Amino acid sequence: MKHLYTDPDKFPEAALLIKGVAFKYFDIKKHYADSLNICLKALPLEYNSLNKAPAKMIKEVLPAILANLDAEGITTVIIADTAYFKAATRQSKAEPHYGYKMPCTVAGYEHMCVFLTANYQGLFYNPRIQEKIDLSLSAVATHLDGSYQKPGQNIIHSSTYVTDLSEIEETLKMLKKHTFLTCDVETYGLSIDKSRIATIAFAWNQHEGVCININHHLTRTFEEDAAIKKMLRDYFITSNATHIYHNATFDIRCIIYDFFMKDSTDFVGMIDALDVMYEKVHDTKLITYLATNNTAENKLSLKDNSIEFAGNYAQEDIKDINLIRTVILMEYNLTDCLSTCYLFNKYYDKMVADDQLDIYNNIFIRSLKNITQMELTGMPMDMGAIIKVSDDLKQIMKERTDSLMNEELVKDYLWLEQKKAFIIKNTLLKKNFKPLDDFKSVLNTSSPKQIGNLLYEFLGLPVLDTTDTGRPATGKKSIKKLYDSLITKFKINEDEL
Repeated sequence: MKHLYTDPDKFPEAALLIKGVAFKYFDIKKHYADSLNICLKALPLEYNSLNKAPAKMIKEVLPAILANLDAEGITTVIIADTAYFKAATRQSKAEPHYGYKMPCTVAGYEHMCVFLTANYQGLFYNPRIQEKIDLSLSAVATHLDGSYQKPGQNIIHSSTYVTDLSEIEETLKMLKKHTFLTCDVETYGLSIDKSRIATIAFAWNQHEGVCININHHLTRTFEEDAAIKKMLRDYFITSNATHIYHNATFDIRCIIYDFFMKDSTDFVGMIDALDVMYEKVHDTKLITYLATNNTAENKLSLKDNSIEFAGNYAQEDIKDINLIRTVILMEYNLTDCLSTCYLFNKYYDKMVADDQLDIYNNIFIRSLKNITQMELTGMPMDMGAIIKVSDDLKQIMKERTDSLMNEELVKDYLWLEQKKAFIIKNTLLKKNFKPLDDFKSVLNTSSPKQIGNLLYEFLGLPVLDTTDTGRPATGKKSIKKLYDSLITKFKINEDEL
């Protein structure tokens, strides 16, 4: 098996698996081995002729690679490829795992540890990839010397979680003593009519803060709800602190809509609140953009930019906070605040050093008030016209779907699928018997699996594209490519179709 050692005089302490085109001794040594100050055994990863690594190929190749490493006693594996990393660890996503030690899940090699890193060749396009490499190599180094800690451990040194009205009042009084505070809200949705605030958190440094439960999993009376909103409204009006947000327009929009406006048409309350909320404000999303700006894709999310500090603390159910326990949500909210503080400390001075402060203060920050006002005001819409267009589109969709269902080929396909489901089900049943009519179905045009079976298995059309998992692609671009190829192959005049 093809391989190289970055230091032939030393025993390899870890292995690096990297794409074949990046399998270059001096580059591997420079970007990985020298940083770790160890000998690495590097092996190239296989790709097909389309420069992809389908799941089937990885499943065949990966055990052989691991067996080769295991024979040398190497148990630390660094993978510079997301597809192979996901296969080695059974993770559906790779991005959140930079800096994490993951157990290998390939049968027979569970004793190995896997680390995700980035391919150094990406630095040519995006210099920020170096942060991912540094993060992963730091985790490997601590693993090898026995001091590894999962990212984000013990970042909360002091926390207070407040629910009672009297405690909320005292907490807001305490917050007025601070001159700089980060602030973050958790809401029930993202749209203006659903983004009601459940919890709000404040932090005065990157390790200490407080979270207030507004109404998450609580049954408050109308009077209690009004009292809490008045407390928060009065706090923001009388506070002299500079408040720091990440993506300020969202948090401030929610605060204004929930705490300052009587209803969606209270524009007087909105204008007054805009002056209050934007009197002293920073936005770490803008600061991060100005401090890291480059010509490549520049991810600006809070979690992407603070993973080395807070780790991957994202909640799977965060799209519906009703599914999250209150104590978990409040800790999550506070962690957002601490991470915002971390980002401010990380990038503000760099932004200033890069001579971006004037642009930040006089263009970026000053534009936020107008953006928030536009979001709260909305866009005038002709609802009558919208409803008519919606009805017209639904009718067109119905006609096209009915036409498709009446095609003999589609009817034949559904009949075969019906029989197949009938046979499979009744083969498994020991006593009961299901009649054929129980398995009638319609073609779900939103199902990639059904469309793929119809086009490529039943009709036998050529597979021009595949997904990351190796399945025939059924996306709009792939269908258009297939359509164009058939038009060309059979010299069909589109006007006759």
